[in-house]
Amino acid sequence: MHGPGLTLLMVSALLLNACAPKKEVAVITPVEPAVEQPFKRLSTPPQTAKEIRDLLELARVYNEIESALAGLSELAELAPSPMNEEAAFRRVELLLEFGYPEGPAEAESLIKQFPLHALAPYAHSWLARWWSNLGDDPQTLSEYVKLLKHPRLTRELAEETLDNGTPIAQRLPEWESIQWFLAAADIDTNRKDHWLRLAASRASLESIIRLHNEKLLIEKKNITFYLYAARIRLMSGDIDEVRTIAGLLSVSMPNHATTRKVESWASGITQQATIGVLLPLSGKYAHYGEEALRGIRLALASESYGNKVELRIEDTGDDAMRAVNAYRQLISDGSDWIIGPLLTEHAEALLPYLEPHVPVISLINQPGVAKNSPRLFVHTLAREVQASYMADFAWQQEVRKVVVLHGNPPGELQEAEAFVEAFKNLGGEVVEQLMLEVSADNPDSRPELQALRERSDDEELLAELDEDLTLLSAEIELEIRMPINFDAVYLAMPGKRIASLAGQLAYVDISGIPLYGSNRWQDGHLLDDRGRYLSRSRFSNISFPAGDNNAVRRMLLSYREIWGAGKPGKLFGMAYDSVLIAAVLGSRLGLNGPDAFNALQDRDGFPGLTGHTRFDDRGVGHKEFEIFTIKRGELAPSG
Repeated sequence: MHGPGLTLLMVSALLLNACAPKKEVAVITPVEPAVEQPFKRLSTPPQTAKEIRDLLELARVYNEIESALAGLSELAELAPSPMNEEAAFRRVELLLEFGYPEGPAEAESLIKQFPLHALAPYAHSWLARWWSNLGDDPQTLSEYVKLLKHPRLTRELAEETLDNGTPIAQRLPEWESIQWFLAAADIDTNRKDHWLRLAASRASLESIIRLHNEKLLIEKKNITFYLYAARIRLMSGDIDEVRTIAGLLSVSMPNHATTRKVESWASGITQQATIGVLLPLSGKYAHYGEEALRGIRLALASESYGNKVELRIEDTGDDAMRAVNAYRQLISDGSDWIIGPLLTEHAEALLPYLEPHVPVISLINQPGVAKNSPRLFVHTLAREVQASYMADFAWQQEVRKVVVLHGNPPGELQEAEAFVEAFKNLGGEVVEQLMLEVSADNPDSRPELQALRERSDDEELLAELDEDLTLLSAEIELEIRMPINFDAVYLAMPGKRIASLAGQLAYVDISGIPLYGSNRWQDGHLLDDRGRYLSRSRFSNISFPAGDNNAVRRMLLSYREIWGAGKPGKLFGMAYDSVLIAAVLGSRLGLNGPDAFNALQDRDGFPGLTGHTRFDDRGVGHKEFEIFTIKRGELAPSG
């Protein structure tokens, strides 16, 4: 019925608790199957000798810091190798942890003396924490870069560094941040392209040339960095800089496919293209139409297009048939591309009339409409798209089994089902999808969660344990607490509900696993309980503009010059990015018909103010969203 290891574990539990007068808990943790690793092969975490563990406990639990330091010093001087080296590192760890001013210098000296020791990367982590506590971001990130590049880096350190280093890298000057993003790309192989895109988005042309000349990039391994840097400039109209990047690649890798692609962008001659626009410029949605039109006009205000792109604008108003007539007029006027419509009912009304040679990039909020026509592309920030992104993110974090929870509203169901579909397509298992009906009078879902907890037990294993415990001990009463049979929970609910539900999940012992969600969480109530039980949460966030580069800064400056105070909204950004995609493909690269449709679905995607966008084979635009978590009771970016 079971192996000797399991029996031995149960017997040990019985012996340890034989003298206890109260009911005891035996926790059985099954062996997990091997899963794909998200990182390149890393070192095994070092073991700590018992004598050293005792001294660390003396400092941390009993506050006998000086005694612990003295004991570690003695071991470092007198103990045989390798214990003496370990004691020296652990002494430095305590010096840094408890704020001794000599800690940094001694840590640096020890790393220099034993550069390849298993605890050397940990010493960089301790130093990073020291500098972080002092508010020194450059020094903190410098230690994190050294840590990521260390040959004895471990998995736990890689995860900690990616989590803590990302927000620091995003707020530091470009050169420091680029070094960190490139180091992250070398370690996090599943998200390599993500880190290279972040590096490229921060890099000025001067930094790109410096990286190339100082050979700080291993070109064949990181050549997509140059591709992303060139595409950013292609989208913003900086063709001279595209030519410079093409020149760098032609010298170092003249025959590579990426080199040929960038060279083709650099050699392109801007051609005439007509872009039609379908927006509600009158009626109850006119405010939104005007915001989108601002984004379209500003995107094409660049001198790089001159008079090569002609805009033809039609008002769809509130009426679907009016949208159909407006579309027909744009086709009659010779539009090569269409941006819009903005309303889902208008897009649905257009479906029977869409021309096979004219791509339509709509701004509707229902991505599912795209599957009804190969001529329709949906560019959106809808929560269904966020849910798909979070499914991919969870999969990359080795999540293989999930539970999906949502409330009554249709929008929550749509988001939950989008996550389920995406996660299953990746090969994951949805253990259960459960709707929690909630009312203001009864916000307590613990009975349903407790039932979920019990349904997740391994019934066969539970029956075996009951039988074995009956045979082994008739007198000792033991409660068996089974491990949950899933890796994470996705919560398609608002933040107010999450704040309450996180505690209820912990109450029924569904804890210690990640909680995932979308920006639906950010309703102003997520921290009502100060983020208790949410330290392992991860949820998508939409920031606009996304990133900090020359294109973003130019856009914001132009916006203030034209419209004065205030900031552009997300719809402005979506329209801005959409028309630039059409202008780049239709005018800059001169693509139309089947070539235009194929280019829209280029797997490399399109950088933009609202994030990097890639259209899938159904025509749905997928984004790379920011990921946030809760740290010390506050929202914080996560790696």
